[in-house]
Amino acid sequence: MDDKTNETTKSCVIVPHSEFSEDLELRLGRANGNVFHRKSGVEGVHDGQIMVRLKKKRYIIIDYGIVPTPSDLQAAAISEHVACPDGAGEAQC
Repeated sequence: MDDKTNETTKSCVIVPHSEFSEDLELRLGRANGNVFHRKSGVEGVHDGQIMVRLKKKRYIIIDYGIVPTPSDLQAAAISEHVACPDGAGEAQC
């Protein structure tokens, strides 16, 4: 496993707001549908991490590089703001 792939598997699905607040304010923009590519992907492995601006000051962060652990899946199950779809980190889209 190369360093970049190993780096993404150490990520967690619950991320503190402070980690992305600067990108939210300075790079994502205010218009609906704006997209900011936060983290580059790894060729042939995943597409990285993107932020998408939604209506009414809402946004989503999609991270294709996380391979969720059982504790991540448990945390996502109790949070209404986090989702780990079936095959997350394993299935190729």
